[in-house]
Amino acid sequence: MEYLDALNENGEKTGIVIEKDQAHRGEGVWHRTVHVLIINRKNEVLLQKRAMCKTLDPGLWHLSVTGYVNAGESSKEGMIREIKEEIGIDFNENELEFLFDLKDVGTAAKDIVNKEFASVYIAYKDIDIKNITLQKKEVENVKWIPLQKFKIIVKNRSKELVNWYGVYEMIIERLA
Repeated sequence: MEYLDALNENGEKTGIVIEKDQAHRGEGVWHRTVHVLIINRKNEVLLQKRAMCKTLDPGLWHLSVTGYVNAGESSKEGMIREIKEEIGIDFNENELEFLFDLKDVGTAAKDIVNKEFASVYIAYKDIDIKNITLQKKEVENVKWIPLQKFKIIVKNRSKELVNWYGVYEMIIERLA
């Protein structure tokens, strides 16, 4: 079981620790998530295809790695852990470049309320797909695509991507 720090509406820890599945029940509980887009020297971005067993957005492509910050972790610590868990690659804090935080609230699906503070990172690293070990309950597949193609997919609002276009656009803007 994973545990998260409950946050107030300003993103500050309340001192309450909740089970991860409690975060989205009822009116939802504010919590922190992390997201990273990994780019290699060929100017390609690594995308993950969410596992079909996921409640939210199964089978859709998303940023390289996404996940929750566990209770007691910093955002960077949570990001490093999630990268290792989801794709089996070791990262250190110096390889992560913080881009921005955002406050995201809404109904993600029937009976699922999102109240999250998302920390978004970028990382530049060459990773051979053959060296990636997928966490099958989270990630079905990964692929490298040219950054230019990613920009077009986002611009065209491809139904193959998780509906997080505003965030994708903010990331692309920061890369310009």
